[in-house]
Amino acid sequence: MSTPVYVLLLAAGRGARFGADTNKCFVDLRGKSILRRSYEAFLQSDLVSGIAVVVSKGEEDKAESLLHPVIDQRFLGFVNGGKERAESVLFGLRYLSRAPENGMPLILVHDAARCLVSPNLINQCIEASLRDHVGIAPAIAVTDTIRQVAENGRIESRLNRDRLRAMQTPQCAFLDILTFAYETCERQQLTITDDLSALEAVGYPVRLIDGESRNLKITTPEDFDLAEIWLEKAE
Repeated sequence: MSTPVYVLLLAAGRGARFGADTNKCFVDLRGKSILRRSYEAFLQSDLVSGIAVVVSKGEEDKAESLLHPVIDQRFLGFVNGGKERAESVLFGLRYLSRAPENGMPLILVHDAARCLVSPNLINQCIEASLRDHVGIAPAIAVTDTIRQVAENGRIESRLNRDRLRAMQTPQCAFLDILTFAYETCERQQLTITDDLSALEAVGYPVRLIDGESRNLKITTPEDFDLAEIWLEKAE
C-alpha cells in the first residue's frame, strides 16, 4: 500500500479506577500483558506500517521487556506521554512526523487498554479513512436509557438512545490534519475527549463505523473480568 499507516498506541495513563499499583497496561491478562495484546492486534494487520508506543517517563524499560518477544521492524519506538491524553497524543504525532516515510501517513490512535480490538476492525478503520478522506472512529449503539442530569442530580432531560453512540478506538485521520487539529485545540485551550472531537473542533469531516462489543476499554476490575471471559470464549 502506498500510504504509510502508523499506529499511536497510548499506554501512559495510570488507571486510578483500576486499582493496581502499576500501569494497568502492564498487568497480565491470561498470560500476556494488556499492552502486548494491544500491540499484537496491530501486528496482525498487513495494512499497518509501524507502531509507536506512548508510555510515561521511566516506564520504557518495563514496556520494552513486555513487548520484546514481538518487537520487529515495524516498531517505531517509545514516546513519553503528557499529563493528559490529548497532550500524549500531540507528543506522539510530533514524534511520528519525523518517521522516514514517503507520503502523508494515516495515523491510528488507540488506547492500549482496549486490548481486544480485532484486526478486522483495525482494517475497516484504515480502509474507510483512506477511501473517504475523513476522520474515522468505531462506535457502538447505546442500549441503556440515558438521562442528562444537573450537578445536584436533578434530571434535565432524557436522551434518545437511538441516536447515541459509545465511542471506541482506534480513531484515525491523516497526520497533517490530526496534528493541526490537536495543536489548534492546545492553542485555544479547548477540552477534547477523543481524536474525533479534535477534528470536529477544526471543522474536519468525521464518520463513525460499527464498533465491536468486545473492544471494551479496561478501566475497572470488572472490565478486566469481562475481558478474561471474552478471551476464554475465544480459546
